Amino acid sequence: MNYTFGICNVLAVLIGSLIALFEGRFDHAQMGPKALPWLNHGGTWADLVLVSIIMALVMSYWSQWKSEDIVKYGIICGLISVAFHLMWAKTMPIASHIVEPKVFSQPVGFYYHLLYTWVVLTPIVLFYFATPPGASKFWVSLLLTIYLPVAVMQPGWYVNKVVHGQGKIDLMAWAVTGVVLVLIWGVGYRRP
Repeated sequence: MNYTFGICNVLAVLIGSLIALFEGRFDHAQMGPKALPWLNHGGTWADLVLVSIIMALVMSYWSQWKSEDIVKYGIICGLISVAFHLMWAKTMPIASHIVEPKVFSQPVGFYYHLLYTWVVLTPIVLFYFATPPGASKFWVSLLLTIYLPVAVMQPGWYVNKVVHGQGKIDLMAWAVTGVVLVLIWGVGYRRP
């Protein structure tokens, strides 16, 4: 296990919290009650704990990845991060620590989180698709499975609670969770 990358991830998440604090997006005291601040977003806590452990696990294999795979999957993950962030900016009905809905200019936290997602997603995808045979994928797959309800479903539930007065998990969160679970367990986990 490579603890250095886990510690680096903790620091990266804490930098995101400082950006939210200085942009007035850290908590409800700064953003008001009709928002999803950094402190109330399950993904920030999942990034802090679960992704830090995942980074320590997957980055133990970084020396086994080919440079062409790093470039290829880095580009793919960059495009995925941009697409997700643009989708969030377009569909989010309330302000969050990374999104200001229905405006062209987004907060600094948006761009920082886009970069963070890109940097974190790339080694996870490399771990599943570019690590030579023999690497156990069980623990990373289990941690990612735990990550999904906390980081994907909780924010959707929270937004519905703020907007509609009743928390519920919307179809988009279920769909994203289902697709990612199939990718983790059905495709990536089964790869030799």
